[in-house]
Amino acid sequence: MSYCRYCGEELPERSPIGGRILEFCPGSRCRVAHHRREKRYRERLTGVTIPHNLIGTLILELFPGAGLFGKSFEALGATVVRAPDILWGGDVRDFRGVRGKFDGIIGGPPCQFASRAAVNGTKAINLIPEFVRLVDECAPHWAVMENVREAKPYAPRWDYVFLRDWDCCGFTHRRRGFWFYGMDAPPSPPGRTGTPEYSVLASNWNRRGLTKLHGHLHLTPQRAAELQGFPQLADKIIKSQPGWLREDGKWDGVSAFSRDVLATHMLGNGVTAATGRYIAEYVSTMIA
Repeated sequence: MSYCRYCGEELPERSPIGGRILEFCPGSRCRVAHHRREKRYRERLTGVTIPHNLIGTLILELFPGAGLFGKSFEALGATVVRAPDILWGGDVRDFRGVRGKFDGIIGGPPCQFASRAAVNGTKAINLIPEFVRLVDECAPHWAVMENVREAKPYAPRWDYVFLRDWDCCGFTHRRRGFWFYGMDAPPSPPGRTGTPEYSVLASNWNRRGLTKLHGHLHLTPQRAAELQGFPQLADKIIKSQPGWLREDGKWDGVSAFSRDVLATHMLGNGVTAATGRYIAEYVSTMIA
């Protein structure tokens, strides 16, 4: 299955005329819009100093989870402040923004309400309006919201792009959408040849579903962390859970299974290192 590089819609395998492999929706609208976006970005790159640098930039990360998206901005020198998250006993709905304090806002509202990979029967609610509310309250110079393709009908009317991790030099074929406030969305990178790994999902802890079809290919937390581009993070999450090793060698506290579930869930919900780096470097270029 392939998707349009501009709007993210599913494409037929090949063009009905000529049989060529499609990169954009039939017709010229998406192709022309993509090339215009590329042209604007190339013009912006003229005279911009490389390497990318976000030192002195203060960013608020909403719905941080394990903070994967923010780590890509921290790697370029930004200071990232993380908002309350339900995983840590907080609730973003109780959080109030402070106007003019943050240069930018990033984050990915929970996708379970729209994702095809969500567990059946989930009662997750749409928290995208909370992201938009905090952008309105904080009035940053820019913001980037991440979510799945199925959330597109619920997203704000900002410029957006869908990026595949593999095309951003990552390991997986996971495709995510990014909506940009205060700046144009970046052009999607060219399709990369080769065979990507299966996507890391929040449900990959489930040993009972071993088929890729239903999105439950089992992965250990360590393997999930490697594919997401943060090889040391799984052990950090696991070791942060309460418990201790008794003298008889047995573990007291949060069970090993529960720790693995939490780590894999948090990793699967995060933005990969490669995709996050692509976004962070783009942002640094646009605000330079």
